[in-house]
Amino acid sequence: VENSAFATGQDANGNDVLDISDAGDETIETPDGLGNTNGDPTDDPTVSDLTSFPQLTFTKTASVGGSGGALGDVITYTFTVTNTGAQTVSNISIDDALTGSVEIVLNPSTLAPGETGIATAAYTIAQADVDAGYVQNSATVTGQDPMGNNVIDVSDAGNETIESPDGSGNVDGDPTNDPTVVLVDVEFEIFDAITPDDGDGQNDVFTIAGLQNFPDNNVKIYNRWGVLVYEKSQYHIGDGFRGISDGRVTIQQEKKLPAGVYYYVLTYVDGGVGKSIAGPLYIKR
Repeated sequence: VENSAFATGQDANGNDVLDISDAGDETIETPDGLGNTNGDPTDDPTVSDLTSFPQLTFTKTASVGGSGGALGDVITYTFTVTNTGAQTVSNISIDDALTGSVEIVLNPSTLAPGETGIATAAYTIAQADVDAGYVQNSATVTGQDPMGNNVIDVSDAGNETIESPDGSGNVDGDPTNDPTVVLVDVEFEIFDAITPDDGDGQNDVFTIAGLQNFPDNNVKIYNRWGVLVYEKSQYHIGDGFRGISDGRVTIQQEKKLPAGVYYYVLTYVDGGVGKSIAGPLYIKR
């Protein structure tokens, strides 16, 4: 802020006496706000240097549709950008690798100090996310200050004063750049019928989708008389049950089992706790 003032008075004869203000020392010339001088050390403007800097604060939050975080569910991300600096920032856009978004235009794309803009993007939970147990991502916002310089910020999960961990539970000591993490609910999808003889190459094996996330597991299959006809630990590894006995009790090994209703019992360990699921299994020939 730059300013000069005028003092006016009158002498004993009624004549005006005028002076232009100086910044403080009339023997030393000081420059104006742009660094210029006029050769007169007695009329220097008073300059107050304001700390003026551009700054954007960027948060990325998530809302999960469908069942709330399973394979195929859609995550809607909301990007919130606030101008927390002292200069207007324009041409604001967002890059988000997870959603495949490049230069998402913020609405509005120009923010005066204190103003906020919003943008959104969507992502569908994939099998790789289910395998990992979470979806983790950060985005970047970029704008320009009045001089054309880039103003950049990396997204935070929502609260820049509290540090939150990434999907693996790690932190980096900076509470302003925490990745946005969505935990994925790992659920089993049990396909309870097999058709091993129809020649189409489909539904030939008893399949339990998602079992690889619980490697400490065991599958037992019984006929309707309660005779164990098949058993395998770590069922998610290698080939599965194809309607052929593995030689338990009175059932001959490698014998094709007749069509009908059987019963499976799946046991597995989840977080150190043993759990089980049981149900019918249909063999159609």
